[in-house]
Parts: sequence; structure tokens; C-alpha cells
Amino acid sequence: AIHDGTLAGLPESSYETLDVFGLKHPKVQVKDVPEDVLSPRLAWAASGKGEEYEVKVRHLAGLFEKNFKQYEDRCSTDVIAAGPHVA
Repeated sequence: AIHDGTLAGLPESSYETLDVFGLKHPKVQVKDVPEDVLSPRLAWAASGKGEEYEVKVRHLAGLFEKNFKQYEDRCSTDVIAAGPHVA
């Protein structure tokens, strides 16, 4: 899908943005790619760990924020704003 241009051809409306990390992934079926490979939430659910997904996402975001603090003073506001957002 990456190599044949399938993803590049998808309109912006075909993507879903992950809440905490702001990463985008296709929310539509992509040729030859299983749906649970495209969506982390679905992948966790398929493995029987759907309830743990949000907990782990927030934990990972917290670790990222804690570690990033040591670099904040050397980063632009755009870089800082691009990090995870835990409400």
C-alpha cells in the first residue's frame, strides 16, 4: 500500500487521527492490508487486550512527556506542540 501509492491516493477524509499522539491512520479498507494492522485500537482488540489499549497509550504518552522535558528548552513551540496530549 505504501509502495504502490495506495496511501498517497487516499483523501484526507479517509484518515482517522489518534487522540493522544495525533498520528493518522486510514479508517477505510486498504488493498491487501488487514484492517487491524492499520488501526492500533483494532489490533489490541483482536488480540483480546482492547480494554488495555487506552491505559497503555496514556502510559506511553506520559513516559514520552517526562523524557521530553529535558529537551523542551531547545525546541520550537511547533515541536513541543507536536508531542502527545494527555488530557
